[in-house]
Amino acid sequence: FVQHDIQELSRVLCDRLSEALKDTPLKGSVEALFQGTIYNYVSCVHVDVESHSREPFLDLSLNVMGCKDLQESLDHY
Repeated sequence: FVQHDIQELSRVLCDRLSEALKDTPLKGSVEALFQGTIYNYVSCVHVDVESHSREPFLDLSLNVMGCKDLQESLDHY
């Protein structure tokens, strides 16, 4: 047995479901329902260098410590 946390379980389920649907009319449904895009931006303070990239994601990690509920956690970050 291999222990996984809920985030790993979610990723495995989405990957398997997406794979199972790839040759069907429902191809892309998992991504259409759950995928978002994160925009990464890095700007150096002491030199004139910037970096930009976009990455797809199927889950979000939120810090919930000190927040009374999910909405407060989302509002805080």
